[in-house]
Amino acid sequence: MSVLWNMMMASLCGGAVGLERELRRKPAGLRTNMLIALGSALFTEISLHFAERGGDPARVAAQVVTGVGFLGAGAILHQRHDAVTGLTSAATVWVVAGLGMMAGSGRGMLALVGAALTVGILTLVDQLEAHLDEKYDRRLMRLEFRAGSGVGNAVRRELRRFRNHAHVRSIDVKPLGQHNARMDVVYDIAALSGTRLLESVKRVEGVLVVEDASE
Repeated sequence: MSVLWNMMMASLCGGAVGLERELRRKPAGLRTNMLIALGSALFTEISLHFAERGGDPARVAAQVVTGVGFLGAGAILHQRHDAVTGLTSAATVWVVAGLGMMAGSGRGMLALVGAALTVGILTLVDQLEAHLDEKYDRRLMRLEFRAGSGVGNAVRRELRRFRNHAHVRSIDVKPLGQHNARMDVVYDIAALSGTRLLESVKRVEGVLVVEDASE
């Protein structure tokens, strides 16, 4: 009965976190997180079973951590122009596996506390981030530069210099005639830093035109 109870606690913890992810339409939703927690609990039970017969309980548990790492990597999408998404989903998968292992080891109440903390972080911190984002302006910077001269990479390096003040949402590059190209950069930036960023990009060698095309 204790093993069955541990399985149920693991599924409950995974379901609590998965429900929050499902409501936000994230890649790893309710079923995925429940299965991750349940599977982690099962492997933990197997580890404890081996330990009773003189085996090393850490070996199976270590492989769970490794396997979950690969599963989390699948939730991370590296899109064009250096945009990366899915980091929170990957971290959530990792935490849910830990909750499942905790429940599988017989520490169900601690697993429930961990699940509550996880849901709290995902919801409350998200609201805090949304509040902080209100202090930033969404801007569109449009620039024209000489194509094939490495200017695009130089501009990206310049944007990274302002990473403490600006968050780049997307970068779109299109050819403009035979020799030039146009880059549209959508970014969030603190109001006082917007002019500084534009001036900095203007000084990049090979940049012909820079303008704030925000509506």
